[in-house]
Amino acid sequence: MAALVPGMPLSLTKLSASQTSISVSWSAPSSDGGSPVLSYNVYGNGGGSSTSFTIIGTTASTSFTQSSLSPPGQTFVYRVTAVNAAGEGTPSATTSVILATVPSTPTSPTL
Repeated sequence: MAALVPGMPLSLTKLSASQTSISVSWSAPSSDGGSPVLSYNVYGNGGGSSTSFTIIGTTASTSFTQSSLSPPGQTFVYRVTAVNAAGEGTPSATTSVILATVPSTPTSPTL
């Protein structure tokens, strides 16, 4: 029997977010389709919309960091697919992450 594409990666979540980078992680799909997962494609969207994605990286692990991002406060949306010998599986649910912002300078207290 020929292998099928893997299921969708599970539990996509933010690991961390700084002013210039975001790290996300996920769990392997519950089904590899009968062939080991070879890699994961990470898709992102810097406009905060969950409708238009471009591939931003490929990794063999279940985490990914996107660097050199701007501006602080911008929302980024991610989703991930698993890839095996049969091809690319169904995309995961999305997760939205906001780049950290620098707090404003405190004002002098008045007495």
